[in-house]
Amino acid sequence: MKYAVNFNRNLLDAFTPTRGLRQGDPLSPYLFLIVAEDLSCVIKEAIITKDLEEFKICRTALGISHLFFADDSLLFFRASEHHAVIIRDAIKIFERASGQQVSKQKCALLFGPHCSEVVQENIMPILRTVHASFDDKYLGLPVPEGRMKCGRFQGTMEKLGKRLSGWTNRHLSVGGKEVLIKSVAQAFPTYVMGVFKLSAEFCEEYMKLIRNFWWGDEPDKRKVHWIAWEKMMMPKFMGDLGFRDMKLFNQALLARQAWRLILFPNSLCAHLLKTRYYPNGDLVDTVFNSDSSPSRKGIEHGLDLLKQGLIW
Repeated sequence: MKYAVNFNRNLLDAFTPTRGLRQGDPLSPYLFLIVAEDLSCVIKEAIITKDLEEFKICRTALGISHLFFADDSLLFFRASEHHAVIIRDAIKIFERASGQQVSKQKCALLFGPHCSEVVQENIMPILRTVHASFDDKYLGLPVPEGRMKCGRFQGTMEKLGKRLSGWTNRHLSVGGKEVLIKSVAQAFPTYVMGVFKLSAEFCEEYMKLIRNFWWGDEPDKRKVHWIAWEKMMMPKFMGDLGFRDMKLFNQALLARQAWRLILFPNSLCAHLLKTRYYPNGDLVDTVFNSDSSPSRKGIEHGLDLLKQGLIW
């Protein structure tokens, strides 16, 4: 089999591939998006013919049938045997057309709270899935179910602890410690902090690990902390080291998410949040319910900081 690349509407010379792509190859996500477009077209065709019904979070919201992220796919459909058969047939068409095959062991179904157990038991054999719920983590983030307590982010804390235990204080200068803390230790929770509001307890425990590493504390021996950590978190132009306050850093990242909703009101995320939480108002002037989602509470936390500097 030979392939040719369309470059500026001109086909280049055909070539025969001699090897595949390894996992983590930079071309891998792009190739998946090209291949996954076939699955998207099949699902859209089923929606046009009214065989499949889109999912809506409320009556005035846009319908969502599928979301793709690199090599992960989320498919939304009504919990019925008919719609499950349509999804199964769409996946089979995609497998035959692309040569790809869905791994049933990695698939999971997430049912709504009002879906009966009888319907769930009838749908699972159709799609041949073995997991009736998502894992604790999806795309590197904890699944937002229930209260987002400190234990839900314990993996980030353990990851930092393992990394710090591998760094030897005796062979690191003060400058080396500063670089490791700023570029590695304080960068670990950036992805999670950009989505969820972390508790004050988690942020304090996280900064405690960093403080102990900076001063050279060991499990059985605590050294003198010569300067208060609050002073060391002051900016460098004020004569200090400029370490991050993780609580303020968390709020700043969430404020950026709120700013994106204001800056791009026509995006899918902004549209869904507007129709669900403030259909007749504006994000800045909205009072949110106490039962909103964890990600929504995070945006609300960032909005409090954004309002302090938001001007017309």
